[in-house]
Amino acid sequence: EFFGLANHRYIDERMVIDNYTKENTINQYKTFGVPVAFHNKVHSVEYGVFIPQPIAKPSVPPLKILYAGRGTNQKRVWLLNKIAEHFISNDLPVEFTFAGSMSDELTETVRKNCKVFGEIGNQEEMNDLFATHHTIILTSSFEGFPVVVKEGMAFGCVPVVTALPGNKIHLEHLFNALLIEHFEDEDNVVKEGIRNLKLLLSQPDLLGTLSLNAYRYAQKKFGKQNFLTAYRKLLK
Repeated sequence: EFFGLANHRYIDERMVIDNYTKENTINQYKTFGVPVAFHNKVHSVEYGVFIPQPIAKPSVPPLKILYAGRGTNQKRVWLLNKIAEHFISNDLPVEFTFAGSMSDELTETVRKNCKVFGEIGNQEEMNDLFATHHTIILTSSFEGFPVVVKEGMAFGCVPVVTALPGNKIHLEHLFNALLIEHFEDEDNVVKEGIRNLKLLLSQPDLLGTLSLNAYRYAQKKFGKQNFLTAYRKLLK
């Protein structure tokens, strides 16, 4: 990210939304010889999300899986296509929902057999999707810790995501998420994504435990108050 680097001398305080991004920013400063005094101006404040009261999830089967976000190479929607097509071709009791600007990246098979929405600008509509799905899935090749995962966890959605450094800040395999290791290997991402979803489908008790842990973690870590307090302090 070079805009902030080029203008670091003019930035009084630089706010980022997770510690992984903060670490990357400071490492970039070091690489380009930015003095240490400016390293101390980079602050991490986790983005806060709405935390509802605990909700009752639909019974399983079917297992309901949500992808919410954009397309682009970073998100690797082509891997989601392969995962969804496996369950469709094997007639397994799994339902996929796609919400966001990626419909043109979905195969015809996926579009015909899954629920596909465009971009949803209404937060209440998104909350309804989170409330009625069991998992949120991401096969990204890189990113920090996505806000959509926080929002999903706040509604008890179990993250089934690649084990990126940013995700591993908050997610622990078989505690509050199912992580896909070796995320550079696309064949493995598909295989492990399928395996993790089948695990949840075959073990409803495990799904319930992970869902509760995801919700409790979000309740403890992702509430809006810390975010609001930090920015009010900055702006004052």
